[in-house]
Amino acid sequence: MSEHGSRHKESKKRSRNDDEDSEHADSRFGQPKITADDYFKKSSEFRLWLKEKEDLYFTELDASNARKWFDKFVKKWNRSKLSERYYRGIASTELHSSDQTRYKWKLKNVDEDQLMSARDSVDDMTQSTKYLNNTGGDGSNRDDTSKRVMGKFLAFQIHETSYKPNEDMDDEDRLRYEKGMAKKAKKSEQSTHQAVLDEIAPKATGRDAILDKKKSITAYHRQEKDTDPEFKEEFLMGSTSSSFQAAVAERERARQRRDGSRQTKTEEKAAVAQHAVSAYRQKEDATIAMLKAMAENIRK
Repeated sequence: MSEHGSRHKESKKRSRNDDEDSEHADSRFGQPKITADDYFKKSSEFRLWLKEKEDLYFTELDASNARKWFDKFVKKWNRSKLSERYYRGIASTELHSSDQTRYKWKLKNVDEDQLMSARDSVDDMTQSTKYLNNTGGDGSNRDDTSKRVMGKFLAFQIHETSYKPNEDMDDEDRLRYEKGMAKKAKKSEQSTHQAVLDEIAPKATGRDAILDKKKSITAYHRQEKDTDPEFKEEFLMGSTSSSFQAAVAERERARQRRDGSRQTKTEEKAAVAQHAVSAYRQKEDATIAMLKAMAENIRK
C-alpha cells in the first residue's frame, strides 16, 4: 500500500472516531469524558451508581476495590450508558445516608430540615474548594473561604443545639419544657461535681478497697489512743475534791480536739472539691461564650 493510501486510511479512521466521540458527547448531554483522575470529582455520582446499579456501598469497599469499581463507572460514563441525572451532576446533599451506608443513624431531636441544612453547609464548603482549585486561587483565599463556610456550619450547630423553647409551644408545654431542662441542668451539675470528687479522691474497688478500709480503721484507733488523756493514779482515784470535774473536763476537751480535727479535714477536702468544680465551670462558661461570640460575628 502506498504512503498516500495509508495516510488516507488513517485520516478516515480519525474522522470516524471523531464522529463517534461527538455522538457520545451528545448522549452525555454535553459532558466530556472522564478518567481515573476524576475519582474525587465524581464521588457523589459514583457512590449513587454503586448503590442503585450494583447494590454496593462505598463504605464497604477498600481503596483498591473502590478504584476498580470506579474504572467500570468511567467506562459506563464515557460510553453514555448512564442516565441523564448522572451527567447533569449530583450534589452531596442529594445523597441520603441510606445511599452511602447500611448503618442506620439514630439521631434524636433532629428533623429532616436540620439534616438538610447541615448537608448544604458541607456541600457549600466542598463546592467552594473545587471552584478555587479550578480557578487557581492561592492558599490564603482557600483558607478564608473554608473558614467562612465552616463558620456557617458552626453557627448551625450552635443554633440548633441551643436549649430554647419552641415558639409554637403553649404555656403548659413551655412550663413542662423549662422544668425538664432545669432538672437536666441539675443532673449535669451533680454529675460534674461527682466527676471532680472521683478525680480528687477516686473510689477504690476490690482488694484495694478492703486494704484502704483496714488502714482507715487502724488509723482511727491509733488516733483515739493518742488523743486519750493520761491521768495520774491519785487523780483518777479522787485524791482531791475537784478530781471528777477535772476528769470530765479533760475528756470533753479531748473529744473536742478529735471533732475539730475531723471537721478541719472535711472542710479542706470540700474546699479542694469546690475549687475544682468552680474552675471547671469557668472553663465551660468561657467556651460557651466564645462559641456564641463566633456565631454572632458570623451572623453580622
